[in-house]
Amino acid sequence: MNDVEERSAQVEDPAVDGGDGAPRRFLHRFDRRFWLAIIGICVLALGVRMANVFVWRPTTVGCDLVASPTGPTGDGGCYETKGDALYHLVQAEGIARGDWYLSSVHYYFFGEERPGAGDPPLYAAFLGLVSALGGTGGTAGRVVGLVVVAGLVAAGVLVARWRAGARGARIALAIGLTFAAALVLASTVPVHRIPSAGVSDVVLPAVDGKEVTGPGFDLLDGTSHRAASALLGVAGVALLGILAGRLAGARAGLVAAAIAAVYPMLWINDAMVLSESLYVPLLAVAMLSGIELWRSPTLGRAAVCGLACALAALARAEASLLLVAMVPSIALGARWSGARQRLGMVAVAFGVALLAVAPWLAFNLTRFEEPALMTSQTWAVFSAGSCDTAFGLSEGARFIGYYGANCYGELVEAGLAEWPSIDLDESQRDVQTKDATLAYLGDHLDRLPTVMAARVGRMWDVFRPGQNAYLNWSIEGRGRTASWIGLAMWFPLLVAAVAGTVILRRRRRPVSPFVGMAVIVTVTAAITFGTTRYRVPVDAGIVVLAAVTIDACLRRWHVGWFAPVREDEADAAT
Repeated sequence: MNDVEERSAQVEDPAVDGGDGAPRRFLHRFDRRFWLAIIGICVLALGVRMANVFVWRPTTVGCDLVASPTGPTGDGGCYETKGDALYHLVQAEGIARGDWYLSSVHYYFFGEERPGAGDPPLYAAFLGLVSALGGTGGTAGRVVGLVVVAGLVAAGVLVARWRAGARGARIALAIGLTFAAALVLASTVPVHRIPSAGVSDVVLPAVDGKEVTGPGFDLLDGTSHRAASALLGVAGVALLGILAGRLAGARAGLVAAAIAAVYPMLWINDAMVLSESLYVPLLAVAMLSGIELWRSPTLGRAAVCGLACALAALARAEASLLLVAMVPSIALGARWSGARQRLGMVAVAFGVALLAVAPWLAFNLTRFEEPALMTSQTWAVFSAGSCDTAFGLSEGARFIGYYGANCYGELVEAGLAEWPSIDLDESQRDVQTKDATLAYLGDHLDRLPTVMAARVGRMWDVFRPGQNAYLNWSIEGRGRTASWIGLAMWFPLLVAAVAGTVILRRRRRPVSPFVGMAVIVTVTAAITFGTTRYRVPVDAGIVVLAAVTIDACLRRWHVGWFAPVREDEADAAT
């Protein structure tokens, strides 16, 4: 190893020393070769994701069906925007027209402007920006979209200038302009349009005789939004590489980025118009902020960590639990700090996070008939796993632990619920869903422990993994080949990730971000249902942890490319 490698591979941070008994903490920093390699890996990641959008599974209205033993199923080598993706897409079109966060059902099928909050706001806002740049909102919408993009780039440059000086500002400007240009290009991809007249054939329960008519606009098929979301996935690849690099060195960072670039359980989501494509990069940022807080526990870094966790929660509500799992462990573990300072860091992180999500909470509390916080359809998720199909009381217990495609219909047939009137808003419909779900659970409490175990087993792919892969492509439309490859990669990555956790612990590196997300995913599965889509935080984490293990093996075998220099004394134990 030459001197340049040694200096760039690991740098002592003097801010953590000071002679007060605090241990010196080390985090890896990178030279130019690392950044060039990351760029190359990002190009690979972009190629994989764009191939998925335009070649492997192009968007098709009325996607072909595949014959299977149980009848026609999805994924005939194409992708159709429906379900949650359609909900997001309709919201995006509304946002581009200036109609913010409306109920997609009322807006698209009946042309009514009713409040909607099926998911937290950030991903819908991103898709709305894509729609605006693509011209949905007309010339004014495009101008506003370009101004927003320019503002985001400028904000990034200012932050980089403040934190890293002129050189950091130049790097941030280059990255920001590249991403902005790619986003504008993706937003203007030629797409098909779904005629609004086509909705007249849709049959909805409890429409109360109301005529099903579209709002007078054709809906984009989602190709441009899929391509734009793929850019978010590429950003996630780079951030996961940086996270692994900061923990275990440049070589580990490149290994993590390379795995993330090709791991199907990550790039599948980036082409499905689902919030997971934004969730992964925001999770990586939140974990990086936690690592920085560990490196130098200060009130300022605690505030940044709280903000990062709040942004992740505004993409997926369960990310708010990361704040609980990560910040107290890191802040309260700073033994060289006084008790007041440690509690202050926790209070600051939680306070900033609350301030960041407060506008969305206040917005929801003022526009729905019933109280709604992060989302207005919380109980819709719980109800999807609360019926005989999901509890293994029908279909020969084939789908125990999974969700029922028509669970609410089963509850109606059992006399536990009625189809809610379409005149009700999302919060009112959710209250009816809550009552029906609790009634079913109350009647089947003896079955619940078994079902919860099956849910967790499905989430971690240790219970009926083959069936899970089949359901991933046949029911959820995640792609047949990609689902099977993802399952094949999952098990070796999981084993390597367990070893990586042990290695980080022996090096006295923080593991609470990874362990915390594993606990959150497990609890989420236990109380809802088991599907690998909701496992994406763990899929992102095991990429980092597996890279730590691979790097440790390469170090033991004396492989020299991007090899880290001498670790701190705690690392000598490994």
